Amino acid sequence: DAFVEHENRPLFVWKLNEGITEASYLDWKANKMVSVSTNYQFEKLVSKVKLKIKKEFTVKKLVFSAVAIALATALSFVKFADLPYGGSITLFSMFFVAVVGYWYGAKIGIAAGIAYGLLQLLFGAYVVHPVQLLLDYPLAFGALGLSGLFTNKKNGLVVGYAVGVAGRFVMHSISGFIFFTEYTSVMSENLAAIWASFLYNLSYILPEMLVTIVLLL
Repeated sequence: DAFVEHENRPLFVWKLNEGITEASYLDWKANKMVSVSTNYQFEKLVSKVKLKIKKEFTVKKLVFSAVAIALATALSFVKFADLPYGGSITLFSMFFVAVVGYWYGAKIGIAAGIAYGLLQLLFGAYVVHPVQLLLDYPLAFGALGLSGLFTNKKNGLVVGYAVGVAGRFVMHSISGFIFFTEYTSVMSENLAAIWASFLYNLSYILPEMLVTIVLLL
């Protein structure tokens, strides 16, 4: 360091041969104080974020979420209909993902949905494009966590479940549109692709959603 503190007084001894002046020392001191203050503020911010994460993701929440995801994964293999280009009617698998959001809020619900989507990706996914992969798995199933927006509200579980499933449907429909329009540039055929994606995804999402809602009511 170019600045050396004197042992017996608060002043400083400057290395004259390096041309260091009192003004330059004061600039250095000011920069050092700003650096220390910035580091302190950053560490304080990190501590707050860690504390917030610790409060939100408690052991109890993680355990219950893991159980719900495991149950949803197991039920996803019980299929009443399995479509050729992905998608199936299962034994209430969507409900057990959405219920995590209803229990613990949208943040944890979306995180649980993404985790579930990644598991579905591992257990035999239908993938033709990177964007389709992103939309059909982490984003589509993550949308089920939107049920957390209706926690503690009247009929919140039913409404939240419906909104989460609707979010999943939108993601799948966008993905299907990208897939079906990849092979055509004609506007009329693009419109047909939109309807094809809409009806295809509706054919397996709607029945499971309606049966689940009837049972919840």
